[in-house]
Amino acid sequence: MQAGLYKAIPDPNSQLMDISSFVEKFPSVVFKRKEFVYQIDSSTQKIYFLVKGRVKLGREGETSKGIITDYLSSGAFFGEQGLNGQRERVEFAQAVDDVEVKVIKLATLREMMLENGAFALHFTQLLS
Repeated sequence: MQAGLYKAIPDPNSQLMDISSFVEKFPSVVFKRKEFVYQIDSSTQKIYFLVKGRVKLGREGETSKGIITDYLSSGAFFGEQGLNGQRERVEFAQAVDDVEVKVIKLATLREMMLENGAFALHFTQLLS
């Protein structure tokens, strides 16, 4: 029997994982429109799941506005650079609307991936 965070991890024989039941175990944070979820050079020790609203990702540019690289909407994971060993962010994430995100500690996610290969494969496919 799985307890705590691990309840949401699917049986290795199941085909689909219900992401909403996985992310509900993590704390929610609300960011107001134009507020930064994270900034360039901040720590990569957290990964985010966008529950509600839109977020834009961007990098530094030659102007003070920066270069927008992507717009994300509900259901997207972002800020996953720490999984690749990156320690500081090279992009920013900013709320386009009022947003709600789930915050997942990188250490917790790594532990879950090491303990459950089926979960690790499914999560990696989601990020691809």
